[in-house]
Amino acid sequence: MTGLSAANAWKRKGSIAGEGDQGDGELRNGDNSKDVVRGAREERPGIRTLRATAHVDGASRGNPGPAACAVILSVEGFPSREIGVYLGETTNNVAEYCGLILALREARAEGVTDLTVISDSQLMVSQVNGEFKVSAEKLVPLHQKVMHLKGGFASFAMRYVPRAENARADKLTGRVLKLVEDIGT
Repeated sequence: MTGLSAANAWKRKGSIAGEGDQGDGELRNGDNSKDVVRGAREERPGIRTLRATAHVDGASRGNPGPAACAVILSVEGFPSREIGVYLGETTNNVAEYCGLILALREARAEGVTDLTVISDSQLMVSQVNGEFKVSAEKLVPLHQKVMHLKGGFASFAMRYVPRAENARADKLTGRVLKLVEDIGT
């Protein structure tokens, strides 16, 4: 994200959005003065809401094999960010969880309060939503980390979509793996 981070936009005094812009709202400071910040809404008294959607993906070439994860983080009122990470040798399911953990950490760092995560991993989505038990030993600590991190948001939702609807994150994961192949690491 270039320029001001979402978290800093909340703190910036005098950030006045144009009148009539959709999604603008008044924010009250401790001194009862008002700032209007693009994308801000005061829906709960005293709580500033910042919404985001994160498309996450993880993949391995072989299972286990060279793996990567990716996040497309779209914070309301700001340009979306693409983040891809090479993970080394691991399984596909571990890579999926790493993508989710990356999304949760990045969203928190940006000051997001309400997060929706979209993934094409039906297993992970079902585990995080409490529909499936986590039985694989390697996934237990990752699942626990996710459950801890998601508790830091005022609102958290996660949903499964077919791979075609998560194409941008899937493509970014593939680009990271291809880059690593090309440079021989």
